[in-house]
Amino acid sequence: MQLTEEHKNSVRQWAAEGEGLSEIQNRLFETFGLRLSFMDVRLLVLDLQVDIREKNPPKPKPQPADKDADDFDDLEADAPDASGGGVTVEVNRLTQPGFMITGDVTFSDGVTAQWGVTSMGELSLAAPDNPGYRPTPEYTAEFQLKLRQALKRQGMM
Repeated sequence: MQLTEEHKNSVRQWAAEGEGLSEIQNRLFETFGLRLSFMDVRLLVLDLQVDIREKNPPKPKPQPADKDADDFDDLEADAPDASGGGVTVEVNRLTQPGFMITGDVTFSDGVTAQWGVTSMGELSLAAPDNPGYRPTPEYTAEFQLKLRQALKRQGMM
């Protein structure tokens, strides 16, 4: 099938308006009666050198200015001053299976939990005595800061 300049200009315009491949495919059919497969539309867009842009692109996650490349992503936080609060963090000598590092934390409200960092740098937190417990954002930020300090003292970061 041969596309006219009108077809091509419409595809360019729809893409500029933020339409995706599926929307362009539907509009080609609704406007011109052209029934193209998704792959045909994709190839057409490539041939026309048209950029498909999302209408509401996801906002990039803000990165701290002083972040090191080898830091644990989940351990970064804008935390309150480490001198205040009653969160205590301990690093276990023996690591639980499935984790690189494990330990215990006691939050300011007295709840004790176990934490662990996986080989992917993911932080896990479990409070066996209080199922479903979720620390406040303030407790979490202080925990992350104190965990980071404890790992540095142990030479693990």
